[in-house]
Amino acid sequence: MAFRIGLKLHEYNEMTPHELNMMIHEWSAGQRREERLLHESAYLGAYYHRVKKFPTHDKVFGDAKTDQPKKKNQTAAEMFAEVIKLNAALGGKQE
Repeated sequence: MAFRIGLKLHEYNEMTPHELNMMIHEWSAGQRREERLLHESAYLGAYYHRVKKFPTHDKVFGDAKTDQPKKKNQTAAEMFAEVIKLNAALGGKQE
């Protein structure tokens, strides 16, 4: 299994059984992610083959500009209130 996940002999010899087991679990999780992506691609390929009006790239995959969370401008009073909350949560004294 060590060779299947891409380990070299010298890497395998330097590992503990626990480390090897962790590597195998991570490799398995990666394989499951890849398999899911392949299934999604096959499904979308079959679906888009049958639609009458093909959706835009941004509609399907999202616009790179809108994927980022919008920044909320805070007033000075709101920032000060957040600082007081953090100070209290971390056990600080209020002066």
